[in-house]
Amino acid sequence: MADDEPLVKLTYAILLSALKRRAEAVRIDGDHPQGCAVRFWIDGVEQVEMCPPIQLRAPLIRRLSAMADLPSYPKDGAAEGEFTLLIGEHRHARFAVRVEGRAFDLVATLHILQGLES
Repeated sequence: MADDEPLVKLTYAILLSALKRRAEAVRIDGDHPQGCAVRFWIDGVEQVEMCPPIQLRAPLIRRLSAMADLPSYPKDGAAEGEFTLLIGEHRHARFAVRVEGRAFDLVATLHILQGLES
């Protein structure tokens, strides 16, 4: 479990950053010269938020899949679900997630359904 801690922190950092920046959507893919990109859409404009190491792309997307109770590797090539992120004792946000692809070609797209609420 301790080995997962940096991945969990990265996942929450991405989600919290998206909420703070009021992003409409987040996409994690491998379509970047550095191999991995976390893109935010803010007011309809795409922005590369960060480029984590390529070896973190699949584990990061599997972590988001687990949060939405999706299979790690979608059988038909895509899976969709939702999850609620609890922030502190009284705040939460809801996300819809779609995971597509296989193994090292996974792509995740998240839409913020409900921003930070008390």
